[in-house]
Amino acid sequence: MENWIILGGTGLLLLILILNFFIVGLLVVYDMAKKRGRNAGGWTCFAFLMGILPVVLFLIGLGETSEQEDYRIYQEEIIREKARKGESFD
Repeated sequence: MENWIILGGTGLLLLILILNFFIVGLLVVYDMAKKRGRNAGGWTCFAFLMGILPVVLFLIGLGETSEQEDYRIYQEEIIREKARKGESFD
């Protein structure tokens, strides 16, 4: 009878560990989508339904939106200009 209690505790620990990895994976998808200028909530829901790895690979393949790319280039130009002037990057 005691073996069942230990097995149940191990199963519960494994379930908690798997849920933690799943939640961390969803947070990774959320962050990836947000950094690429995509709808973070929608991509997170899509990852919840379809699985994390395919969605991560799909986001990598899609890349940034054109608006996000333009904004990134603009920010890089600001940093370059500050570097030329010798200003700090704050």
